[in-house]
Amino acid sequence: MIAKPTGCIFRFAIVAADGRRSSVWRVWTGSNKPSDDVYIAPRASAAIKISLHKDGYCQHGPTKELRERLRPGDRRALDRWDTAPCLLPGVRVGYSLWFPNSELQPFSQPLASTVSKVAASPGGRMTFVAVCLIDPPAPLELHLGELNIVAYLERKNGGAVAVVAGDAELNEEWVEDARAQLMYAEQYWSVPDYTSEENRVAWAFTEADDGSRRVLEIAIQEEPIAQQRGLAAQFEGSIRDWEELPVPGRSGIDFCAVLQVPPGNGTPQLYVDSRARCDHRHLAEDAERLLADFRRGHIDSGWDRLPDRSFITGIIIRDTARSHGIIDC
Repeated sequence: MIAKPTGCIFRFAIVAADGRRSSVWRVWTGSNKPSDDVYIAPRASAAIKISLHKDGYCQHGPTKELRERLRPGDRRALDRWDTAPCLLPGVRVGYSLWFPNSELQPFSQPLASTVSKVAASPGGRMTFVAVCLIDPPAPLELHLGELNIVAYLERKNGGAVAVVAGDAELNEEWVEDARAQLMYAEQYWSVPDYTSEENRVAWAFTEADDGSRRVLEIAIQEEPIAQQRGLAAQFEGSIRDWEELPVPGRSGIDFCAVLQVPPGNGTPQLYVDSRARCDHRHLAEDAERLLADFRRGHIDSGWDRLPDRSFITGIIIRDTARSHGIIDC
């Protein structure tokens, strides 16, 4: 039971009895006055935010800061879905966030006074925070069983957003899957600085049973395989930064990477564009396949010759190739 919705921003962290905590998250419907859209994002990330739009369209997408760094063809949303069916009349779960007690960490800096503390579940369990969309008119009293309503935000249409917290048994499979993805990520924009406390967490985004989406926050116990090391484990040559590319890429084509094969027994070079949203496991496989074909003498029109007598070719994703008429299927 709560009073009339007030405010349009809620910042929170999950805090255990021993002081360990999650990263800081924000849920908001506007900056100074509410809109009908709802946004969710971790403070530590300048890359991703969750958007729940008033027409039922939802997405995981890059923030404005990240979009400005990405190439035009790579600015699309990571995931799109429709709002889940109603949990109760006029109430639907827009999104859920999950925090296992075992993944909470000590932080040296205290939380700001603007951040609300949500009590963590005990050991062997996990806290969940559900962002619930309330149809207009927002009730002055709201009952959601045993769930604890920690914030009630305004929406322009007269509806509301109820941010509720609850307790659940630890799902160890979720944590194990998330950690496996973290250690061997196949796609990324840049490698964070893991010496920063705020970067010692990672988030696994998955689909819930009702079709909505959820995020699981885990602690980074060891540094994940970073860009150069991850690709180098699969590619026999050297991984180089895009800025080191000896010649510009072909005009108007967004390459994932450019492969250079020096004359004689020189070491192959793979120049990777970190702005590209490419699957890096496949990228290494493609580069190795191109090298094998080259060594068999299969050098087609996709290769160019440089003044130093090395050969060079670009690697692109299928959608880019199709849009440029390079392939037609």
